[in-house]
Amino acid sequence: MSSETKPISTEEFKLALSDLTNENINSVLSQLERSISKLKETNEYLEKEIEQTSDQESIDLYKETISENVEVMKNQSARLDAISEELSRRGVKPSKEEEQEGIYL
Repeated sequence: MSSETKPISTEEFKLALSDLTNENINSVLSQLERSISKLKETNEYLEKEIEQTSDQESIDLYKETISENVEVMKNQSARLDAISEELSRRGVKPSKEEEQEGIYL
């Protein structure tokens, strides 16, 4: 069985957020931030590899991978925006902001 799975749409993601606790949302936020960071690192590495190789097959593969990573990052950025909107709707700041700015009562 080789069926491709696609991530849920941004709208479905937004709906799912409403069922999560703030703690769970902050966990998802952290995971997305780490993922985007790793994808950026990977793309930077692949760009350097493109510059250093003359093998066209490898270059094509690297470029395709970079393109796919960019699409994933766009999707994940949309999810970060959705998380920000949900936390704002709840009157909550993401946990990292709380750590940096303190908690105001």
